[in-house]
Amino acid sequence: MTLIIDQQPIEADGYLFDLDGTLVNSETTLSEIWADILGQHGIQKTPEEVSPLIRGRMAKVFMRELIPGLSEEAYAAILHDVIEREENAPFELMPGARAFVIEAKAAGKKVGLVTSSWRAKVDKLLARHDMTDLFDITVVQEDVQKTKPDPEPYLTAIIRMNMPPSSLITFEDSRAGIQSAKQAGLRCIGYGAERLADTGADAWIHDFRDHLLQGVDECYQEGPAPADGTTCSKLTSALQDCPHC
Repeated sequence: MTLIIDQQPIEADGYLFDLDGTLVNSETTLSEIWADILGQHGIQKTPEEVSPLIRGRMAKVFMRELIPGLSEEAYAAILHDVIEREENAPFELMPGARAFVIEAKAAGKKVGLVTSSWRAKVDKLLARHDMTDLFDITVVQEDVQKTKPDPEPYLTAIIRMNMPPSSLITFEDSRAGIQSAKQAGLRCIGYGAERLADTGADAWIHDFRDHLLQGVDECYQEGPAPADGTTCSKLTSALQDCPHC
C-alpha cells in the first residue's frame, strides 16, 4: 500500500491518526455542545464561530479562555457536563476512515491513534465502530502532561511505535494537531474538506475514500458483492464500509 497524493507516492511503514475531525466526524457536534455551554454563560457564538476556537485542543485549556473568571467548581461542573455529552454522542466515522485503517493493517503497516480525548471516550468510540483491535498503540489525554499543539503526544507515539520518525506519517485535521506532529519531527498529511493555509502540512487529502488503493482495487476484481454486504474477500470480513462490498 503506497499512499499517492497529488500524483506523488508517499512511503511509510506506520500511520498515526488523530481521532476527532480526522477518523471521527465529531466537529459539528462538539461545536454545538460548546456553543450551548457558552450561551449558558452569556456568551453568544454560533457553532461555526466556536469551531476554530476548540478544534484540536483540550477542553480544560480552552474553556478558561472562552469563559474566563469562573471558580474551580464551576469549571469542574462544565467539564463534567461536556464529558457526559461527548461520551454519549452518536459520533459517526468519516467516510472511508475505517476501510483506510484496515487496508493499512492488511498491507503490513503499524497503526497508531494519537488524540487529546480521554480514555473512556476513546474506548467507547472504538468499540462502537468495531475498531478496538485495529490500533497497535494509542496515546490519549491521560498519557501525557501536555496535549496538542505541544509535541509530547506524538513524541510519546514515536516511542510506543518503536519506529524512527522518518518511517511514520501522521493524519491531522487541525492546526494544533499539525503543529504537534511537525514539532515532533514527523511528516503530516492534513485532512478535511478545506485545506488549512500556513499549517506546515506536507500534503492534504479531502476524503479517505480517494486513497483506498491496492486492497480496494483487488477487491473490485473479485466479482459481485456478497448478499449481506459485509464481506470483502481480499481484505477482511470487518471491512463493512468497503466501497465495493
